[in-house]
Amino acid sequence: MQELQTEFEKLDLNGADKPRQTRFLRSQQDLKERIEKTVAASSIVVDDTNIE
Repeated sequence: MQELQTEFEKLDLNGADKPRQTRFLRSQQDLKERIEKTVAASSIVVDDTNIE
């Protein structure tokens, strides 16, 4: 049991071994699109204020 526990702890160190979601609901895809557009628009505004 101890050996199993130590192996499990090795896997969980970086979080890179955790499964990642690859399939998304349509509502999740729409939400991601809106967030990306908002981030892109806000980064453009930030860039404009830095130039002035």
